[in-house]
Amino acid sequence: LGAADMAAYRDAICRPRAAWAGLAYFRSIAHTIKDDSNRLRGKRISSPTLVLWGERDRILRRDLVRWVDRQFTAPSRKILFPEVGHWVIEARPEEVARAVIDFIAEDGA
Repeated sequence: LGAADMAAYRDAICRPRAAWAGLAYFRSIAHTIKDDSNRLRGKRISSPTLVLWGERDRILRRDLVRWVDRQFTAPSRKILFPEVGHWVIEARPEEVARAVIDFIAEDGA
């Protein structure tokens, strides 16, 4: 990220309770993963799905993408971004926007 982007993130996280709110998701993950896995066991998603994945993601490694289709009744459409990490939309905003617009247009036709 450039200096202007970093400043925008810094300013946002410095707002009262912003850091707390931003981390609430991570605090709740242990509970929601267990609850969701029990509730969704054996169910699969039938909606058309677009998966956008950074090949250099250190959190969700590239080899995980091969398991994604197990969650769907039909194969998902995947776009892998080489040289991109976890924050695909930050690294390639125009490409992400175009992929989403094209995907929605395709499905709506």
